[in-house]
Amino acid sequence: MNLNFYDKTGEPRSDEELQDAKIALKNDLVLSKLTPIMIHYTTILDAIDELLVFRKETMIYRHILESLLAVIHRDGGHYTQAHGIPKSVEDAITKIANERLDHKDKTIS
Repeated sequence: MNLNFYDKTGEPRSDEELQDAKIALKNDLVLSKLTPIMIHYTTILDAIDELLVFRKETMIYRHILESLLAVIHRDGGHYTQAHGIPKSVEDAITKIANERLDHKDKTIS
């Protein structure tokens, strides 16, 4: 069985595709009696499980980051959606630094 974590365009396969591949590998594992193949398939099954968990955690952290950026930019997430996370983070850092300087100048005066 040929298992690729990416499709022909280079995009990551969906969770459903990975689950289907996992089921197919388990079926092959049951039919196979060759130890090296079983070890290889078990490693791949573990990798798929880890990838699915990693994807889920990444989605949660991305949502948290996007929510925080929406609060900093005060726009409900539109700035991040238009400019991407790296630019949004860079501009958020600048914005917070400038607001802190402005606040510091006002308290000194």
